[in-house]
Amino acid sequence: VIAVDLRGVGGSAATPGGYDAANMAEDIHQLAQQLKLEQVYVVGHDIGGMVAYAFVRLYPQATRGVMILDVPLPGIEPWEEVKADPMLWHFGFHQTPNLPEKLIACRQFDYFREFFNGGTLNKKAITDADVAHYVNSYAAPEQLRAGMEFYRAFPAVEMFNAAKRSAINTPIVLAGGDNSFGRLNPRVAESLRAHGCAIVRVEVIKNSGHYVADEQPEIVAELIE
Repeated sequence: VIAVDLRGVGGSAATPGGYDAANMAEDIHQLAQQLKLEQVYVVGHDIGGMVAYAFVRLYPQATRGVMILDVPLPGIEPWEEVKADPMLWHFGFHQTPNLPEKLIACRQFDYFREFFNGGTLNKKAITDADVAHYVNSYAAPEQLRAGMEFYRAFPAVEMFNAAKRSAINTPIVLAGGDNSFGRLNPRVAESLRAHGCAIVRVEVIKNSGHYVADEQPEIVAELIE
């Protein structure tokens, strides 16, 4: 198992641009080539799920399947409905140029803690020590900016996904928390089939909010295996 830090995250360098899902999928593909891996299975949560979908669209022959964990897909219905949800106010905020980084800097703990509290069914699944790890990871200005750039790239991701309608037979699994985006997955699956994805399966991760790998790690591991 190789757990990848996307560009700008954790141990990966923050670049000036390139934060759209298709470009980051190319990062993953180049990494797989460097490691001489063939027929990889790609699993991604949230932004990583968007990257996993871009990967299967760009390199269907390079993967035996992908799993997209608890995230709607830009440009794939019901995306417009998702964007209009007041609970997802941060989409627009994070897309605002320059300002979010200035307001969040030095307040990362409170900001991240609030997201984890609101996004988890089990509030104890992500501890203050876990939050401190994320605070450290996003302490540098460039890392914090990179976190916002993921959202600023959404319009490009929408255009990419909406345009991809060729037939692919690579298996796609949509897995999500029963108290989070998992409730949308049957509709997302229908849209993906309409976009040419022949094999789409929906899995429900019970007793979980958005942070499925933290809240239900055993279930997620079993699904992947």
